[in-house]
Amino acid sequence: MTRSILVPLDGSPFSEHALPYARSIARRTGARVRVVHAHWPVDPVYPDWPLPSDERWDAEARSRQLEVLRRLRPAE
Repeated sequence: MTRSILVPLDGSPFSEHALPYARSIARRTGARVRVVHAHWPVDPVYPDWPLPSDERWDAEARSRQLEVLRRLRPAE
């Protein structure tokens, strides 16, 4: 029995194409759809180049990713 379907999203519109399929399977099996985005901290492009790190960049990226997950959250 399928209880949970995990849909990993990377923030691209292409990754969101998996959601209708997951929702369809969930409806037929009674499973719950769970979406997830693994957050990677913002790092400099060139690790050997001492660029200043700004924690606001990381916070803004995390905020945008969470907003996408909220928008795509399946209705319960």
